[in-house]
Amino acid sequence: MADAIGQLTGLVFSKLEAAANDENADPVKQQVKALGRALLVHFALCAVGVAFDMLVLSWTFEQAFLQSIVTLTTVGLGENTTGSRTGQLFLSFWMLFGTASLANVVGAFGGLMSAIKDAETSKKQFSVFG
Repeated sequence: MADAIGQLTGLVFSKLEAAANDENADPVKQQVKALGRALLVHFALCAVGVAFDMLVLSWTFEQAFLQSIVTLTTVGLGENTTGSRTGQLFLSFWMLFGTASLANVVGAFGGLMSAIKDAETSKKQFSVFG
């Protein structure tokens, strides 16, 4: 199940990336946009978790927000847990998508750092030869 969800989220993120890439655009700007999209998806998943915890599990905003951030950053302190079957079912899928989303954020950040490094290297080469 985790593999199928990982492949599905990878496909979605790769389609978003392919749609946003422009051959003539600045690679650094492309990576900034990719990181922005990845963060937007990740924060949206956090918001879904907060809403679920507050509406279904009757947690306070503070509890729900802390649980959402801690869970989706894979820290998992375990301060708040759910004993309900509904909560366990929802959260098991939510955590898989959230973990895939976090991996996408980390990958987009790495891509941005790589693009910045490539741009700096390219500028140095042009200044040496120019």
